[in-house]
Amino acid sequence: VIRSTHICFTSLLFFLLYVHIFKCIVLIILFDTHILVWVVGFVIYIFIVIIGFIGYVLPCTMMSYWGLTVFSNILATVPVIGTWLCYWIWGSEYINDFTLLKLHVLHVLLPFVLILVIFMHLFCLHYFMSSDGFCDRFAFYCERLCFCMWFYLRDMFLAFLILFFVIYFIFINWYFVFHEESWVIVDTLKTSDKILPEWFFLFLFGFLKAVP
Repeated sequence: VIRSTHICFTSLLFFLLYVHIFKCIVLIILFDTHILVWVVGFVIYIFIVIIGFIGYVLPCTMMSYWGLTVFSNILATVPVIGTWLCYWIWGSEYINDFTLLKLHVLHVLLPFVLILVIFMHLFCLHYFMSSDGFCDRFAFYCERLCFCMWFYLRDMFLAFLILFFVIYFIFINWYFVFHEESWVIVDTLKTSDKILPEWFFLFLFGFLKAVP
């Protein structure tokens, strides 16, 4: 239950994150947005992707083990420091328990750094004003987001709706957001038949496949 809860909330986080990014892309076409808000938001996204990928690797299954091998070997193509950077991540000349221990520490510590960056994002949002024209359309006569009763009711309704789907996926159909092949025990002497990323990494995987 703990494992499925963690997986489902991870998928939920990425789903809401992509919805938020899409909404902001639409709003930036209609309204002006300060560039610093977008820069900090992009840093938040990078942090979440790194934390999510580390969490994908930590179970050390067939797909995650060889996925880490492939993606870390990409760093070896960086001129001058590539090989050193790859070995620094591994902690030796191959992936071992020390590599997983290092990644586990990062998986625990990086969310605290992420929280600080999120507060920076909120500060920039309220300091440089919001690009959301929702308030203006409803004649609230304000330039910042209006946290009034109707917004609270809307958010509470969406929270209960999301919680309903999360409970369904946790207790009934948790393989819907995760692959059964991801729990095959790793065998370092055998290459994985396929490396299938989670759905929230598919477009990044597509970029990787596009590289000749």
